[in-house]
Amino acid sequence: MKKFLLIGAISIFGMASAQFKYGVKAGYNLSNISVSSPAISAQALLGNRSGFYVGGVAEYGFGNNLSIQGEVLYNNLGARVNADFSKIPNTYNNLLVDFDLNGANKGKGNITLHEISVPFSLKYSFDKFSVLGGFNLNFITGIKTKAEVDGVDVKAVFEREEGINIDSFAKNYLATVDFGLHVGAEYTFNNRIFIDGKYNFGLSSLNKNFNDLVTAKQRFFQLGVGYKFK
Repeated sequence: MKKFLLIGAISIFGMASAQFKYGVKAGYNLSNISVSSPAISAQALLGNRSGFYVGGVAEYGFGNNLSIQGEVLYNNLGARVNADFSKIPNTYNNLLVDFDLNGANKGKGNITLHEISVPFSLKYSFDKFSVLGGFNLNFITGIKTKAEVDGVDVKAVFEREEGINIDSFAKNYLATVDFGLHVGAEYTFNNRIFIDGKYNFGLSSLNKNFNDLVTAKQRFFQLGVGYKFK
C-alpha cells in the first residue's frame, strides 16, 4: 500500500512539474503617454520613447492548450515632447494670444518612468505559437525628466534658481500603481527559446491628483526574447 501511495505521489509531482515552466526575458519598449482634459474635452498624445525591459516569467499549464503566466519585470517607459514655438499662433478666433517665450524657437523634453510591472496572462497555445491576454499592475518607483529650450537645460536652470528638485516634486503627484490591460503573442523555437510581443494600454491615470482636470495614461509596445529553463 505504501508503495502505491509513493508511486502515486511521485506521479502527481511529476505531472505538476511538467506543467510548470519558468525563465527569463528581456526586450525593447516603445512607449508614449496620452494626456486628456475632461474639463475641456481636449486630448494630446506625447511622442514615442524607446526603452527596455528585463525580468522573469513563470507559466503553469492546465492542459487543453491553456495556461496562466505571470511575470515580474523592470520596465523603462515614458514619452518625449517636441515643440516648435514659432508655429504657435498668436491669434485664436480673432483674439490675441500673448505668449511670452523670450524669443525661444524650439523645445524638447523627455519623461522616463521607472516601473516594476507584474503582468498576469491567460495563454492559449497552438503548438509553438501562442496568443495571450490579461492585466498588469505597474508599480511606479521613480521618474526622471529633461527639458531643453534652444539647447539650454531649462530644468537645471529652474532647479538652481528656485531650489526645487523637479523630479521629486513630480513623483509626489504620481500614482503608486498603474493598472492596465494587454494582448500579445509568443512563438517558441525549441521549447526553451521564445520571442514575444505585447501591446499594453493603461486604464488608470498616472497622476493621483486633479483627475477631474487632466488624466495621463501610458501605452507601450514590447518586443523581446526569452529562455525557459523547464
